[in-house]
Amino acid sequence: MKSHNKKMSLAVLAFGLLLPAAAEAETLTFRQYRVTVPGTIHDMVVADFNKDGYPDIAVIDYPNKLIRTFMGSATYAYPQAFTKANSKLGKVFVGAADFNGDGVPDLAVDMPSTKTYFAVFPGKTDGSLADPVYVGTGKTQPGFDQAAVLDFNADGKPDVVGFQQYGGPLLSFLNLGNAKFKTRKLQDKCDYDSIVTGNFDSDKYNDFVLGELYPKDIIYYFKSKKDGTFMPAKKTTHSALGTCLVAGDLNGDKKLDLVGDGNYWNDAWSMIGNGSGLFSKKKMLSANASLGGGGVLAKLGGDAKLDLATGETGGVALFSGNGTGTFASQGRMAQHLRFDRELGTLASGDVNGDGRPDLMCVQWDTGIRGADESDDMSNFIFFLNGQTPNTLTISSLVTTKLTFAGSLILYAGSVQFQSTSGDLKFINMTEVTDNAYMHFYVTLDFPSPLKDYTYHCFATGSYFHKPGQTSGTASWDVSIATTIVTNATPTVTLKNFYLLDYNLVQSNGLLATAPQPGRSLRTAQAAPGPGTVLRSGRAGTAVLVGVER
Repeated sequence: MKSHNKKMSLAVLAFGLLLPAAAEAETLTFRQYRVTVPGTIHDMVVADFNKDGYPDIAVIDYPNKLIRTFMGSATYAYPQAFTKANSKLGKVFVGAADFNGDGVPDLAVDMPSTKTYFAVFPGKTDGSLADPVYVGTGKTQPGFDQAAVLDFNADGKPDVVGFQQYGGPLLSFLNLGNAKFKTRKLQDKCDYDSIVTGNFDSDKYNDFVLGELYPKDIIYYFKSKKDGTFMPAKKTTHSALGTCLVAGDLNGDKKLDLVGDGNYWNDAWSMIGNGSGLFSKKKMLSANASLGGGGVLAKLGGDAKLDLATGETGGVALFSGNGTGTFASQGRMAQHLRFDRELGTLASGDVNGDGRPDLMCVQWDTGIRGADESDDMSNFIFFLNGQTPNTLTISSLVTTKLTFAGSLILYAGSVQFQSTSGDLKFINMTEVTDNAYMHFYVTLDFPSPLKDYTYHCFATGSYFHKPGQTSGTASWDVSIATTIVTNATPTVTLKNFYLLDYNLVQSNGLLATAPQPGRSLRTAQAAPGPGTVLRSGRAGTAVLVGVER
């Protein structure tokens, strides 16, 4: 089976959850915060671009052909951003490093379908970017599948290694200074699934490791030589490995180890390095562990052991390291959000300057708004380490209107809420706008012979009333367009009601769950009964996804 994940890099944004402690493992707490950003996000890197001690975030907004850089600060609101337009931009960052030696991080970005391998955008001291320097070839290039940055010949200048799309060559780029590179072709044809860099043999030179999932399940170790070239690859072979590699010293022996993913979304593993570029037989992580949306190794607890965070379809999974190369599951945060995209979704950094590594994530917006799958990620989620987790509790659901007429669901009601977040508003905002999400199911039972439908409804609005308010009554009166136009009157049933605050912290649920567990939702498409016309529908602040029953 071919890898489901061809490009991984690391990044984040936030809401908190108290994670259940595994046996003899630290209990880790995180508070989740969200920062909305313009445009879409296809890849992300984290670096201190303006050298103020706070991590900044760069993203590629591919549809708008923009690089956006967001400046970190003590408020972790990322209020300042710069944009750099370039019509040749690809979707992938090569990496962030000081390529031109001026002390300020630069950005290297893929340039597919051009006569350029990649472009280096020099960083300025305020965090903005100068015009790019192109690393050209004279002939059209397919672009990188994955690439990584590190100093391979110990001359103090960051170099690049990567493999191109469509089975293209494996290439290295030796930094000659001033963002000029000497290009070497290491292999003519390759079909790798992942790349990770580091000093795997404890000499003075950094190396890189490639994972090949199919057809051979091999980890390839390329040892650096002092002239920037590489020795022929050594191989570690085990079944079902090779994707989503991250490296770190898991057992404290000062040798780099590996964590990676396998054939499917639930077979993450770890392997111990022997200090010569080879790795011991893999150890499976706990059940359902996956690096499908990226992985971060960091000392998230108070001890010296590396812990693991991974992005998934249902949140961010956390695993505490035990210092031997194995991990204990600590549960999942933000289980209703999506962090499973193939490009950059996770990173670590001290967002608020308290000396503890936080998690910085990019959230795929469809998990909340119910928009079309083609929509891309548009939120940062920060998980701030060591802070009291957010909770949102609701009770006493009152429905004052729940009817269906003329293709519309009319729904009004209220609920009592209690929050521990301290402030139900966006960071630094004085006005509350669209500060809550509401989602629920409505079942429409029509008289025979008409079809019945269940709709999953998403609505946004200012359901919480004042900045700083932590309890009270949230109320709404919404008109929601469906895909059905009919004169018939159905029985309308409300099920599975939730609220989310502005940070996307989900409340407890009220009413029974519907539809059946595991049943997928799709846009309603069925042969219309008498008097019924089907059509696509979206109106106001609500999005509906219907399933014929």
